[in-house]
Amino acid sequence: MKVNILSIEYIVNNVNEKDRKGDMGEADFLNKAITIYKHDNKQEENKTLLHEIIECMNHEFNIKLKHEQIEKLEDAIYDTWRRNDLKELFE
Repeated sequence: MKVNILSIEYIVNNVNEKDRKGDMGEADFLNKAITIYKHDNKQEENKTLLHEIIECMNHEFNIKLKHEQIEKLEDAIYDTWRRNDLKELFE
């Protein structure tokens, strides 16, 4: 899977949870890659992907958000998306 962030393409890798380094995911800005560690809860995997995308945006656009702010944005965006079934915006 690939994610395009304003013309910057990141490869998304899903890897086994046992390979995890303590985080649910990570962004590699140099190699343009996002790693998501697989686990039983698909919702948490999706939230982790959203979190890493926000991390990439923060880096690429030098927004300078703190990690706590990124976590709050992740929660707010994901919750709003789910409660309002906004997937139709992109169909």
